[in-house]
Amino acid sequence: MPMLDRSRRVTTSTPQRPDTANHPTRPPLTRREWQVARLVAEGLTNRDIADRLFIATRTAESHVEHILTKLDMRSRVQVATWVAAQLQPTVLTVRDPRPLPRRRQGSATRYWPARLRAAATASGVRP
Repeated sequence: MPMLDRSRRVTTSTPQRPDTANHPTRPPLTRREWQVARLVAEGLTNRDIADRLFIATRTAESHVEHILTKLDMRSRVQVATWVAAQLQPTVLTVRDPRPLPRRRQGSATRYWPARLRAAATASGVRP
């Protein structure tokens, strides 16, 4: 029988603008810049990003430049690494402060209602 564990895993969702949570002094990325950053992380070129978002190639280049400036980065690889780190869900372990109950050998009959004990005994099952 597996042991009871009262810890629960709580997964927090990725914030809409993850850079504000980690670096409150940095200006946040706009929604469009965040979309472009995610596409950069997928390895798309500026032309592919422009096609995907229905914008001009020069606009995509401009968004990438703004992202690099705001995040103080020099390459698209750094942006991709940053996006991957931001998309990782944060897992917190929450422990219940109460101690786990101890189960003693042979104490199961104490918790069985009388009619279940009688039915189990009659069928040959040992409670």
